[in-house]
Amino acid sequence: MNKAAMVGALAIGLGLCGAFGQNTLKVGSAAPKLTVAKWVKGTPIKQFDKGKTYVVEFWATWCGPCRTSIPHITELAKKHKGKVEVIGVSIWETRDPKDTSYYATVTDFVAQMGDKMGYTVGVDGPEGTIAKAWMEAAGQNGIPTAFIIDKTGKIAWIGHPMSMDKPLEQIIAGTFDSKAYAKQMEEEEAAQGALMEMMAELGDLVQAGKHQEALNKLGEAEKKHPAMAEQFEMIKLGIMIEGTMEGAADQATKLAAKHKDNAEALNNYAWMMVEEEALTKKHPKAADVALKIAEDAVKLSKEGTSHILDTLAMCWFRKGDIEKAIEWQTKAIEQGTKEKADPELIQEMTERLKMFKSKRTN
Repeated sequence: MNKAAMVGALAIGLGLCGAFGQNTLKVGSAAPKLTVAKWVKGTPIKQFDKGKTYVVEFWATWCGPCRTSIPHITELAKKHKGKVEVIGVSIWETRDPKDTSYYATVTDFVAQMGDKMGYTVGVDGPEGTIAKAWMEAAGQNGIPTAFIIDKTGKIAWIGHPMSMDKPLEQIIAGTFDSKAYAKQMEEEEAAQGALMEMMAELGDLVQAGKHQEALNKLGEAEKKHPAMAEQFEMIKLGIMIEGTMEGAADQATKLAAKHKDNAEALNNYAWMMVEEEALTKKHPKAADVALKIAEDAVKLSKEGTSHILDTLAMCWFRKGDIEKAIEWQTKAIEQGTKEKADPELIQEMTERLKMFKSKRTN
């Protein structure tokens, strides 16, 4: 998976894009069976016992945001040990319905993680039975995504695992207002449908260079659908960057402040600003802001995620510091090799390193 695809996957995983249509699996629905093809860690979960709370989190070895979420999920598993059973299920590892070679990849990854992945782990089969029954049925098209199953065996919450601390505590305590949350989900789904209808028009305005008009239209929609405020804020940033607008830096700063503890989100904002040179060339402040956000992402990830290091390298390049760019890009490639990142991503990072070196002045 290349960098652009990874950024797109993150946007979806954060709920910045969504599935539009009638979802058959919702909050309040009975949890589907967990027909795991292979268990690679922990005690297999054959059924959801009444009286117990479960977290089922969907992830993949190639997914950067998933990797970043694993330590947090492990912390939650330890914190609620004896009260919650946490299961991580690897999905979307292959497009070939007959290919099971990735079983070994997942097994090796989990073994390397050791205690850092402190919960039960299983793998979906190549035909994607679990992904279809859970993710597709619930209209979830991005990972990581977590489902919390309450003590009655029903789905009580669906969302990003980095956001489940509070609802999980409330579900364990029996104080979670599932009806209010279900209503909120329905409102968001309706708002997403309206947003989807508007996206084509926004795209036409942006393509025509009418970026301010697109922002005005987005503002009108936000007033009608406040439940989608965060999604609108992200789209606003994208429009500002595309239009090389001066306000892009401030918008990125605003979003970064909201997600200051989410390394993947911060990485996403920084990469959006520096992927193309137009914005930072016209507004040098954008390069400064992107660099600060990328540095925060690197600190949060403890320099342990290759594509986040890759973003920092690009930020230094846009700042004009070639040697710093080379230094961090080299670290990114080394980390990518260590974590067995997708070959396409490593190749992409290697090409960027070559490009950086070609810009050296003697």
